[in-house]
Amino acid sequence: MVPADDEHKSANEADSNTSTKEREPGRLTPMPDWLMKWWIPFAVAGLLLIICTPIAFWWGGHFHWPSADGISVCITIAGAALAVSTWQQRNDDNAFKEQKQAQAQRELETDRQEREQIRLKQIERDEYWKRREQIYQLLGSRNAGLRLGAIELLAELADSAAHSTLLNKNAEQRLQRHIIDTLCLQLRHEGLAHETEGSLEEHSSIQEEILNQLAKRIHEPRTHSSLANWRAYNIDLSHTTFYTPVILHSLHIAQSIDVRNSTFHSHVTITDSTLNSLHWAHASFLSQLNISDCTVIHDRFPDLLKEATFSHIIFKLIKLEETEHQLQLSEHKKEKSKTNIITFDNECRLYGRLKIITKEGYGDYSSENITIANSTLDSIEITSEQGHTNNFHAILTISGCKILESLHIHNINYWFPAAQAHTEWELMQMSDQDIQDLQHELYGMYSPFLGDDPAYTDATYTQQSAIYLINNSFSDALLEHNPQFESVNGYEHGEGCQSEKFITFKDNATLSRMPLRISEWFNDEDAGEDSGDNRRIELLPTANIEYHHLT
Repeated sequence: MVPADDEHKSANEADSNTSTKEREPGRLTPMPDWLMKWWIPFAVAGLLLIICTPIAFWWGGHFHWPSADGISVCITIAGAALAVSTWQQRNDDNAFKEQKQAQAQRELETDRQEREQIRLKQIERDEYWKRREQIYQLLGSRNAGLRLGAIELLAELADSAAHSTLLNKNAEQRLQRHIIDTLCLQLRHEGLAHETEGSLEEHSSIQEEILNQLAKRIHEPRTHSSLANWRAYNIDLSHTTFYTPVILHSLHIAQSIDVRNSTFHSHVTITDSTLNSLHWAHASFLSQLNISDCTVIHDRFPDLLKEATFSHIIFKLIKLEETEHQLQLSEHKKEKSKTNIITFDNECRLYGRLKIITKEGYGDYSSENITIANSTLDSIEITSEQGHTNNFHAILTISGCKILESLHIHNINYWFPAAQAHTEWELMQMSDQDIQDLQHELYGMYSPFLGDDPAYTDATYTQQSAIYLINNSFSDALLEHNPQFESVNGYEHGEGCQSEKFITFKDNATLSRMPLRISEWFNDEDAGEDSGDNRRIELLPTANIEYHHLT
């Protein structure tokens, strides 16, 4: 009969244990190590024999010589203890041997896996380098399409290596470095624009693809990104001719970007970015350069900026020991349309001195038209190349700015070809036809000071200055520097003279809003004919007096 509370199982129902792994036979709980000695079983048996012997003498409740039954019981108990102890020790010995065998097996398996891992790593490394060499061959092709495809394959190789579980860290880093250097080298090669390797548009497309692949991997990495992370690798694009536009947005990087001695034929736009180590000294930007809402830590300004706009930029210097942002002016222009235009606006901040350096030479038109507005500068220095007193070919306007430390203009000349015999008031009285005739006459004149070179004709007839300082706030410390203007010469057409029109200084004040002016000659006895203008900034003695020029 089956009890009522028992569950009935069908004959066809599989037993619950049939699918489980067969249970290993149970073992007694291992004894402590201090009990696992060869003499322990004998000691236990002897002890039990000693304890049981008195019982044999008192078997039945009274003392008598041990009967055969009593002695048998004592011996049986002692023998059982001896047997159990011996069996336990034997069982532990077997378990220990099994453990040793299992440990040895595990070590063999681990060693085998390690050897297999090393073998697979070597295979994968060889495969990576083999693929790289194959890609190299494609990059050397004269077919632009094959080279473009090779760029994508090289980037995919970098991504695969970055997420490989077989390559060690050093091998993976070396491979990434090789891939980056290869891409930079190929970008530089495409800049050579060999006609046998494709059209200029094809070279530009390959450069664009390389820049895109670089930018994607130096951007802030996304979570679980499949792309390689190149934020720790410096990017060397120096001595490269760029034909493709460069557009960067939200690029916040710490590594070095090197474009020194490079030439950009197309526009460059950088927005909302942080470039913590930009090396672009002696670079040339032949088209538009627009940088806005950025922090730029650099070495110096490029040698040539055709049309540059800096808006809401923080400029700092790479090395702490460097103290100045050098802005080298270009040569004078033969055509007015070729004048370079550089603008700093919308709360730019320059930490360190801004040093504007003019080159030697004479020209017809301005080298640069520079505007610095609504910005903050530590200090400004305007001068010639070291050891020279050169002509200042630029038109510089600084307005609405804060100058926190110093202003120093020295060792420069400027030409005013239109101002020889006509003051601004006289020109205002002339008819349009008279001005046109005068203009025609002056453009055809040659200065006796310049030999066969035409006089500097970029200044308009009503232009009174080359440097405009208007509505700025200066530090009171400026008043302690003497002079701020040193060895400054302005020349009217055909005659050398101390020009009062070189600098316009208007509506400027201290940071505390005390009005400022430019002083008269402060050292008349030492001012020779060629010594130039030597003056300083000082507080207005009377607030009602307006000093617009160097008068």
